[in-house]
Amino acid sequence: MKLSNKFYLLMCVSLVVLMSQTLRAQTSIKFYGSDGGGITDSLLLVVHPSGHNDATPDSIDPATKESSQGLPPPPQGIDLRVIPNFGWDGLPNYTSIHKLNFDTQTDVWKVQFQRDAAQSGMTFTWQSGLAGVGLGYWRIVGDENDADAGVAALNIDMTTQTALNVPLPDADAHVFYIRKGDGAKMRTFTPDDVADAVDSKGKKTKAEKRKAYNSEGCFTFIYSGPDTAGPTTALLYVEFSQAAVNDVPLSSGGLSASSAGVPGKKAKWNFDLATANDTLHNGDPVQICYRGNKGKALVVKKWSLLGLKQPTPPLPDLGPVPARLLLKMPNVNNIGEECYVQIVWPETYNAKPAGIVIGTQEQSGLTLGGKPRFKFVYHPKWKDVTKTFADKTGKHSGAANCLENFQSTKPIEKAQKALPPGKMSNVLVSEALALAFNIGASDADKTETPGFGDMVYVNQLGDPAGLPAGSTLRQIDAKMDSIMSCLPTDWGGTYLEWWTVLNRINAAFSGAFDTLSFGDGFGPKPAATRATGVKAIADVDFLYRTSTVASPAIGNPLDLRALEAVPEKYELAQNYPNPFNPATTIEFSLTAESFVTLKVYNLLGQEVATLAENEQFDEGTNEVVFDASKMASGVYYYRMIVNNGDFQEVKKMLLMK
Repeated sequence: MKLSNKFYLLMCVSLVVLMSQTLRAQTSIKFYGSDGGGITDSLLLVVHPSGHNDATPDSIDPATKESSQGLPPPPQGIDLRVIPNFGWDGLPNYTSIHKLNFDTQTDVWKVQFQRDAAQSGMTFTWQSGLAGVGLGYWRIVGDENDADAGVAALNIDMTTQTALNVPLPDADAHVFYIRKGDGAKMRTFTPDDVADAVDSKGKKTKAEKRKAYNSEGCFTFIYSGPDTAGPTTALLYVEFSQAAVNDVPLSSGGLSASSAGVPGKKAKWNFDLATANDTLHNGDPVQICYRGNKGKALVVKKWSLLGLKQPTPPLPDLGPVPARLLLKMPNVNNIGEECYVQIVWPETYNAKPAGIVIGTQEQSGLTLGGKPRFKFVYHPKWKDVTKTFADKTGKHSGAANCLENFQSTKPIEKAQKALPPGKMSNVLVSEALALAFNIGASDADKTETPGFGDMVYVNQLGDPAGLPAGSTLRQIDAKMDSIMSCLPTDWGGTYLEWWTVLNRINAAFSGAFDTLSFGDGFGPKPAATRATGVKAIADVDFLYRTSTVASPAIGNPLDLRALEAVPEKYELAQNYPNPFNPATTIEFSLTAESFVTLKVYNLLGQEVATLAENEQFDEGTNEVVFDASKMASGVYYYRMIVNNGDFQEVKKMLLMK
């Protein structure tokens, strides 16, 4: 150890075992501390494949162990040592003591350091390339109990930088932690994430169409002519098949761009050298990247060089960024609709697809009339899922409960096709539905890292007392079926406690929506919607994977033709259910985006409700809900008019109360 008469530093590194990780091969990195005066010492941080050694409290072999062995620190100098610390099991730990022995657990080293009064801070350094070490998660995080706010707030990704300067206002001991763990990113959706998702037109419950709105590409032109310097005029002229978005090419290969076209329609461009410092030599390539304002393939129609028309326009460059059509950002409804097309939830009800089922189809007792009673909700279509999450009354906000009574206090006695808040406002319904959806979406490989359902939940303070330690999310989801159907379970717990558990899980990896795939190429080549991960698993202390190997993806192959199919004709469907009480759904199909008027009439031909008044709807299948709770029983008619008369049709329905 190097010594200094001016500087005293004690760094003690001891294991704080939250969870521990065993790797297939020993992992170690060098971690350095410096006083700023050229005095440096290092510590070897080790994760050992053998897990732990019961004979001694450290998991590293004698050749790599640096331990104070209980001796006091030296009176002077920089000293990085592994100092014993009592961990979660009450035993003295040195470093990386693995008690559970699987690949994806987390190691946490506690680093204590202290500067000499003559110095102003500390510098810590480490090796580069940590993203490829272990599972790619190395982070320095502050200790919230540290007196220095700057140290307490530390949150440093060690995989993206290799040094950290820590200014210190005093000569007291300070603490931060080095966390190493599972860097894989997961993605979850809360009930609000689904209920509030909108498409590019701001409409809720709508998936984004795979319909290109712009195109872009790069084109390389070879300059053939005398060496020339700017400024020039009419050096290179290019006419594109589309006007430039915002009237500006993306880039012009160092040339200045100008167009005399009408704003919004500028497709003909001149590219010139702007100054005497700008030059071109015979044979020089000039790349022009361009974004067109149409959703079809971008091409160069014609071009000329030095006023001479050239015979063959260049094709789009193949790389490094190939030509492509641009799509709007999809949303969670795209994932939901694709999961339904792929039959990710294969359960049936009355021999028909049931989709996501909340509760169990087992009998839940008897009605007052002695008939079998059933308390579960099924969702045969993705639109039924969105109905359960929110309706015109809002989102679920009522007390957590099982499927006992409707909002009207009338008992639930039979299966419900969706359960919107207006019928029963119950926050546990929306969280149970979100958990089932999150597991299914992960199983279908719709998120960056699969295997969400097989993650293990770490019990937290206030959880149901009967929740078994080490339960997987899939096991919790299965148990929720019995809980939601008001059946007795051996896990116990109040409904509020279960809501807390599900709310915590569903929010664990929630965040802004982005995608790994949706569509690309000149097709655009269709691809399944896959959402990016939001947060590393190691950042969530109550969930972890026991293996990096996920089960094979479930669900049928995605048939985007069926999902994106456009109806061949306008059609108004029969309402369902029919007869109904008090609400029914009216579905209609449009061959293109259209303006729709939909009204309800009584037997006398009097208008009693307007469901849509010249309102714009997307191409494809649409639906609206008619609530007749304030109307008398009887026969009613509903009429749809499309685009002020392009199509109209009338159908009959029966309200029975």
